[in-house]
Amino acid sequence: PGPPFADYLGIPLNDQARQFALLSYTPETITEVDRQCQPWPVHYIVTGPFGFRIYPTADVDGEVIAWNISGSGDREPMTIWMAGAHKSPPSPQALAVPAGFTTGEWQGDTLVTTTTHIQDGFLYRNGVPNSDQDVFTMYITRHGENLNITGVVQDPVYLTAPYVLAGLWGYDPEGNVGTHGNEPAACSPQE
Repeated sequence: PGPPFADYLGIPLNDQARQFALLSYTPETITEVDRQCQPWPVHYIVTGPFGFRIYPTADVDGEVIAWNISGSGDREPMTIWMAGAHKSPPSPQALAVPAGFTTGEWQGDTLVTTTTHIQDGFLYRNGVPNSDQDVFTMYITRHGENLNITGVVQDPVYLTAPYVLAGLWGYDPEGNVGTHGNEPAACSPQE
């Protein structure tokens, strides 16, 4: 499942990104056994098919120093650092990983996050690439039993303008998102 191959409508791709997507990706790419368990970048929290859990990490005084978003079989867990020494991003030479490095702050009732150090990969399951220089900003707002996430991808390598993603989730206290705590569900490649 996912958007049709070579359908990039509405995505502000530059020529380099379009060429990469058309020449380096086929619909069979994600079915290759060695790629089936490759995690998707952090943007996939908005575009992917799975739910998630959000829970706090507090210090000894009870102050929330981080919010955690559980992973899934194809997305790594994410930590949103709110305070303390972890709020400073790593150096530009630090390793980029699919979940990136995220800091957050409350603006009213909205948690605004900024993620850097994201490993290069794909924005969508149709070959649209992202570089390790992109910055992903999320606006997470709860409206009663619904959670709205709006994400903005800014990638100086592949995009000509910011790209906006949005998703809406309903609260399900008994939902099974396929994780145990902060560990993603096991991925088992298949022929």
